[in-house]
Amino acid sequence: MNDYILKPLDVVMLGEPAPFNITEQTYRKSLTILNPIPFFAVLRRESKGVKINFISFVQEGRFLFPLPFDVVEVSGKYKVGKLVKSKPPFLSDSHDEYLITFGDGKLKTLDEYVDSYWLEKYLLCEEKLLIDERGMLKTYRPYDSECRVGIKINHDKRTAEYGHLYFENYLRFNDIKETGFYIKTTIDIPHKTVTLGGESRMAQIEKVSRDIDGEFVNQDKIKEKIKKTGLFKILLLTPTNSPCEITGTKLIAKIVRRPYVYSGWLRKDNIAFPSRLFRLIKPGAVFYYKIEAEDVDEFIEKLFEKFWLKPSFFEPAFPYFESIEGTNPICLGLTIIGATEEAKDE
Repeated sequence: MNDYILKPLDVVMLGEPAPFNITEQTYRKSLTILNPIPFFAVLRRESKGVKINFISFVQEGRFLFPLPFDVVEVSGKYKVGKLVKSKPPFLSDSHDEYLITFGDGKLKTLDEYVDSYWLEKYLLCEEKLLIDERGMLKTYRPYDSECRVGIKINHDKRTAEYGHLYFENYLRFNDIKETGFYIKTTIDIPHKTVTLGGESRMAQIEKVSRDIDGEFVNQDKIKEKIKKTGLFKILLLTPTNSPCEITGTKLIAKIVRRPYVYSGWLRKDNIAFPSRLFRLIKPGAVFYYKIEAEDVDEFIEKLFEKFWLKPSFFEPAFPYFESIEGTNPICLGLTIIGATEEAKDE
């Protein structure tokens, strides 16, 4: 395996699925969702058999992960949701056995990032260590927003075209060493620079010695807590099309928020055409499970083999959700596993 940091040398647009038509639209804003598909396209120019095993934002050497959706802001303070038994449904189509509660107050969802040090405490279900006495936690944002104005020029007349003024809100990564995208891949990249995205923005790519596998050292403690409670949760780190079925478990609760729609571009010979539309689950989604397998120890070991920092949480679907030995070569459906417990006092 080879580990790289890819840092855009200019602004970057993590675009919407629909094409941007300046005659019909005047504004577009970059998504902040880390979708591996554009990065897979970059690496596939080097080798058609490439696989991405892991991808994340990185800042000053810290691996950054999406803040889990069961951590929200309630009346100005961060709060971790509690897993409680649900009451019989009333005017609802939800059939989840449990629900996640956050108490009383005005609830605000967040699009922020946390480092591996905080995330490991979250996976260990150490709620008291996640949020300080002021109700806050340390979050990161490795990029800033930068708005640019564009206009179409008639080169024959050397004038601006009427009705073609538009605005675009890009991402610009902080000018800090080792800030950008961290990618773990199967191929060696000999270049110092690559082009990224449909606008072919230049990006510097640097091989590094840091490995994500060394960031989480308490897997055994997480396994012991899962064995004790018979419950666990899966945190989604990259988008997926659907939660896959996990044999020996029952899905008891989830927090997924609204999906977003994605469609990429495919090529056959010299013809390019859009793929089908996918309704993708956003990174940060949390899925809660109850173990029903008879041999719990064996089940937990197999669970970690498949879903611990592996892109296995998806349903096979052409063209992006290909399955190679149970994993996705593009790194869609990347997950990590955490312990959880039922709140008895709610």
